[in-house]
Amino acid sequence: MKRSSVKQWNGEYAMNRMCYMLLAMAVVLVGFTFLGGCDTVQAPHAGRVDQLPIDDYPKVSVAKKLHRHLRLSPPEVEQGSHDRPMRVTVPVRSLLDRRSINVQYRFEFFDEVGRPIDRQSEHGWRLKELTPRIQTFFDGNALDVNAADWRLTIRSAQ
Repeated sequence: MKRSSVKQWNGEYAMNRMCYMLLAMAVVLVGFTFLGGCDTVQAPHAGRVDQLPIDDYPKVSVAKKLHRHLRLSPPEVEQGSHDRPMRVTVPVRSLLDRRSINVQYRFEFFDEVGRPIDRQSEHGWRLKELTPRIQTFFDGNALDVNAADWRLTIRSAQ
C-alpha cells in the first residue's frame, strides 16, 4: 500500500468509527427515554426533609414584604395552667414615618409534642393597623389549656 492510501484508509476508518459511536449513543439515549416513560405504578413524589429543625423555627415569622418595616420586642408569655390557657403578647412597631401599615396576624398554639391544637387558627387572621413609629401589641390566647408552645405569623392585609 502506498503511504497516501494508508492515510486515506485511516481517515475513513476513524470517520466510520465515529459514526458508529454516535449512532450507538443515540440508540442508548432513545432507549433510556422509552424506559423512563414506562412508569406504570405512578407513585406519588416523596416529600423532602426540612433542613430547618423544628426547635430553630422562629416564634414570629413576618412576610418578606414587611420584614424591613417592622421591629419586634421580646414576647410576654403567660404559661397556661389546668384552669387557664396560655396567653402571648408580642410588641410590634412600624419603622415607617409617613403612613400606617395594615397587617393581618395569626397565632397558632401547639401541644407538648408540637401538634397544632387550635384548628380555629387556620382561619383566624386578625386585622391590625400599625401607626408609624408607635408600638402596638399583638395578643393571642390559646383555646385549650393543653397549649405548650406558640407561633405568630404576620402578613400584609389582604
